[in-house]
Amino acid sequence: SAYANSRLWLTQPPLERDQTLEGIPHLELTLAIDAPTGILSVRLIDLGMAKRFGETAATVALNGLQLGFDYKTTDILEFKPTAKPTPSKLISLGHINLQNPKNAYEVQRITPGQPFHISLDLQPTHYHLPAGRQLALVIHGADMAQTIRPIKTTHYQIDLANSSITLPYR
Repeated sequence: SAYANSRLWLTQPPLERDQTLEGIPHLELTLAIDAPTGILSVRLIDLGMAKRFGETAATVALNGLQLGFDYKTTDILEFKPTAKPTPSKLISLGHINLQNPKNAYEVQRITPGQPFHISLDLQPTHYHLPAGRQLALVIHGADMAQTIRPIKTTHYQIDLANSSITLPYR
């Protein structure tokens, strides 16, 4: 990938048995950056060749579901499996503005080069992982599709010994 040198890619060993993630994956990270501001993005990924559902739902029945109020209806949609197996699937993601980790009006001062701690909840999920699959955690800066990309390059150092992820296995 063109971005291989600008991300941290961590994997777990393949699962020994089926698992279901249900809830909110949570990260506790200790890191340092070389700037007073930064954006951190995180992705939790299912690794392993498999036929998965496609990204968009297809219409099963146009106006097939009666809503009961004012005689309105809605379409019945369902996700269909992809024609070919895929190597991975995004399970959950999250972003954090490092200088405003709690809210937009409360600034956390960042001293470049000095370690600091953040807590980050990823998007809630309900996801089944068959035995043999692997989980990957990808940590990177601004996400071009989801966040505003800064003009200046920021370098991140993650302290793995003082960082953790909590996965909500059911």
